[in-house]
Amino acid sequence: MKLKLLSWNIWGGTYRKEIIDFLRTANPDIIALQEVIEDENGNTAITIAKELGYESVSALDMETSSRWSDPTREREEIIKFGNAILAKPTYKIVNSQAIVLSESERRVAIQADIIVGDTNLHVFSVHLKHDHPKKSDPKNVALQKEQTDKLLSVMPSERVIAMGDMNNIPGSYAVDTMSKVLQNAGEHSDVPTWSLYPDTCDICPLNGVEYKFDYIFTSKDMKADSFEVGQSKGADHLPVSAVIEI
Repeated sequence: MKLKLLSWNIWGGTYRKEIIDFLRTANPDIIALQEVIEDENGNTAITIAKELGYESVSALDMETSSRWSDPTREREEIIKFGNAILAKPTYKIVNSQAIVLSESERRVAIQADIIVGDTNLHVFSVHLKHDHPKKSDPKNVALQKEQTDKLLSVMPSERVIAMGDMNNIPGSYAVDTMSKVLQNAGEHSDVPTWSLYPDTCDICPLNGVEYKFDYIFTSKDMKADSFEVGQSKGADHLPVSAVIEI
């Protein structure tokens, strides 16, 4: 059986219509979202899932400035954000849990167990601490290492899908370590995924979409191919997708 996976840092759902339109056309079976927030309209992942007719689970217990995850707000404030997993109703989400990857600067991934046929898939949506490709910060590198190691320590050995914004480029500890343990669906793709919009980082000089931050990993008992970077103005990141065979 083949399944289409898609991962996207949706920037708080700032341009929600564009996000929903793209996802509806892409028609993935399982979606991992990052930078999901709670706003006056509710949980953005739940809103998107309802529009698409998908099931969803989310964990929104991290904090950030609205400047980074909801830039259209009139004034800057601290908001809750997190990750989510969506699945077509054909498949059943039977369990989900939030996984704390680091406490000193809180980062939380979400895991969902999804039944596809007679297979239980262990799906993770991940958003690591941001590091700056052209001016790496040792504190950020240490946090990414802690978060990556914790994530790998809780993963089962089989039927694993880990998707998300690793917030670093190929060659970094996070990406290389994940790629050694798991299969990197986009290993042979150098297409960048961030940043479509300017002024999304005070330190990274951005001249358009320059950096590959977004990845899909699977355990090696599944075949993954057809990795693709989608084109949408729905967020500062571009969505990534792949097809797996289970």
